[in-house]
Parts: sequence; structure tokens; C-alpha cells
Amino acid sequence: MGQSSFWNNTRAAVADSLQWTNKWGRGLLLVISFLISFAVILLVSAAQEFQAHMKAAGSNTVYPVGYVLSELEDFQRLVILLRAARTTFSDDEARLTSLRQAADPVIKGASEARSRAENAVLNLCTRYAPTAHPVFEAGFSSANLSTSESQIRTALRDLPAQAHDEPLYKQVGIAMEELVQGRSQLAYLERQIQIAVSEITSAQERLNKADKDLTGTKPFDDQSFRQLVDDLYEYQQFFLGVPFFFVKFPGIMLTLLLTVFMGILGSLIALTRELVFDDEEYTVGTYLFRIALGAGVALAVFFFAGAGVLTLAQTTNGDASHVELGPYLVSFFGIVSGYLSKRVTLWMREVGGNVFRLKGEPDRWGFNLPVALSASGESAETMARAIGATNEQVKFWLDGVKAAPQDIQERIAAFLRKPKHELFTDVAP
Repeated sequence: MGQSSFWNNTRAAVADSLQWTNKWGRGLLLVISFLISFAVILLVSAAQEFQAHMKAAGSNTVYPVGYVLSELEDFQRLVILLRAARTTFSDDEARLTSLRQAADPVIKGASEARSRAENAVLNLCTRYAPTAHPVFEAGFSSANLSTSESQIRTALRDLPAQAHDEPLYKQVGIAMEELVQGRSQLAYLERQIQIAVSEITSAQERLNKADKDLTGTKPFDDQSFRQLVDDLYEYQQFFLGVPFFFVKFPGIMLTLLLTVFMGILGSLIALTRELVFDDEEYTVGTYLFRIALGAGVALAVFFFAGAGVLTLAQTTNGDASHVELGPYLVSFFGIVSGYLSKRVTLWMREVGGNVFRLKGEPDRWGFNLPVALSASGESAETMARAIGATNEQVKFWLDGVKAAPQDIQERIAAFLRKPKHELFTDVAP
């Protein structure tokens, strides 16, 4: 007895666990479906708004979406060239600044060495050659330093031999070594600076050309169009280019997508309401079929609107000759169609029935009715009671005085067990 109770409790616990798992599984399916629908609806709506912005962007010209997209590739090429030119120009300027900064300490060191050498030479000339008056170069370029070096060497050659033993003479030699080394480094840096200046000039020319190509050629000479393409280019870089993927779609396809996913959203809302408030239990297959039904009904309503059955059209740019389906109205009817899919299908059947109305079959004459009745062995009174007619009406039909309505034809044919075409004809007697 205890073992049986244990197994009963175990089965009940497993059943409860499975029920809980199924409920949460369905909830997870709904959440995922909601997120996907939200994402697509947001992306499609953003793409529609951007396309509307594209159509209204031109100051004097209306630019079609396809034309803007075709020009985007050329715009991207020009932007890449412009950015490359700016990068090169910036790099060259930075290199020039770095070279000039590197030349400053070299100039300072060489100038200090030159000053020490010139002062020592002047002191030696005062002692050993009072009549000599050497003149030295004052500039700070490598050419100036080279001239100063030559002037100092000339002044040293003019000194008498006894001056060579002076400590000042040796100081001049040390300073001259520093001067020569500094002058050589400065000459190298000056060559590099000249190269950098030349590269900057070339980069500036390329930058000016790229900027002119991007702003001075058609259609990019139109500021509004250039801004539009620039916005589209930035839009292409957003979120891995997924929004741009929808911008490329024709407007009618975006409206279709929006309608379908609004229908799916409406079905999801209805399913969630039934799950939460009505505690309905559906299988996963039922969920999927309901979602597909919402999408299909919303799509059908879209085409009903396009056919003029629903007034969802609106004019654009004040032009009554150019009519588009209003996306917000279509979205509204799409979500309502998904939410009330059963009611909308009944409405569709009613509308379709009114459009494709079938005419009833005409009244026909019982040309072979007396013969068939006699062959059946039944009386006219019996047939009248069976088909729910009066004896007088049956007599009129048997005698060919009146034609029998469609429903009477079917009843008589069933009573006599004969096809209608063997009993009745469209030709009056």
C-alpha cells in the first residue's frame, strides 16, 4: 500500500513538473516571438521614416530612393579618399612638427658650441694677434653653422704657433668637434624637414581635390543631397548595417513587412491574454498556427485595403494623383487583424460573399414530371404532402401551368428518386 502511494505521488509530481515546464516553455516562446516582432517592426519603421526623409531631402529636386542608393557607392569612395587625404595630411604635419622639435636641441647645442669657440678665438686674437678682427656668421641654419666653422678655422690659422699651446686653443678644438657634429645632425634634419614640407604640400593638394570632388560635383554640389547621402552612410555603419538592409527595400515591401509583423504581434497579444487571464492551455503547434494565422489575415487585410475595400490610403506631398497606403493605418489594421483573427476571417467571408454573389437557379417546367410520377406509383396528393406544397400547386406543376422553384425541384427529384435534369427543363411548354 505504501509503495503504491509512493508511485502515485511520484507520477503526480512528474505531471506537475511537466505541466510547469510546458507552461514556461510556451511563455518563453511568446517572449522570443515578441522580441523578434519588436525588432523587425522597429527596424522597418525606422527604414520607412528614413525613406520618407530621403524623398523630402532635396531642396529643389525630389531624389528617388533608388537614385540615392546608387550614388551612395560613389559617395563612399569619395569619403574614403577624403579621409585618407586628411589622415596623410595630419600624419605629415605631425612628422614635420616632430622633426622641428628634434632640431631645436641640436640647434641649441651647436649654437652654444659655436659661441664657446668664437669667444675662445677672440681671446686668443686679443693676446697673440691684436690687429686681427675676425667676423663670424650669426645664423642658426646648417649653412650658417658651416660658414661659422670655416671662419673659426681661418682665424685659428692666422694665430702664431705659440698660441697653439694655450688651454683656450684646446677648448676651441673641443667646441669645434661639437659644432661639426651638431651641424651634421642639423643638416640631416633640415633635409628631412624639406621632404616633409614637400609631402605636406602634396597632401594638401590631394585633400583639396578630394574635398572639391565631394562638394563641387553633381549631385554632391547640392548641400541637402550631400547631407542626405552622408546620413545614409552613417546609417549604414549603425548596428552592423542591419537597418541599412531594410532601407534598400522598396516602400511597398516595407509596408508588407510591417503589416505582417503587426499581425503577428496582434496574435501574440491575444495568445498572451488568453494564457494569463483565461488560463487557456494550447500546444506549441497551436501557438505557431495562431501566429501564422495572424500574419496571413493581416496580409489579406493589406490587399483588401489596396483593392479599396478598406479606406487606408493617404496622399503624399499634397498630390492627389500619388496615393500610398498609410503605414500607421495599415499597422493598426494589421495588429487588430492578428488580435481578432477569427472575427476578421468572418468579415472577409462576408465581403467575399457579397462580391462573388451566386445567382439562384431559375424556375423550371416539369416536362417529364407526370410520367415520372405515374411510374413511381405515387399520387399527386402524397407528393404534395412530402414536399410541403398544396395540391393546387402540384397540379399546376404537373399540368405545366407554372414553373417550379429551385427548392421544389430538389424536393420533387428526391421524392421521385430522379435527377433534376430528367424532370425539369428551362423551355416553357
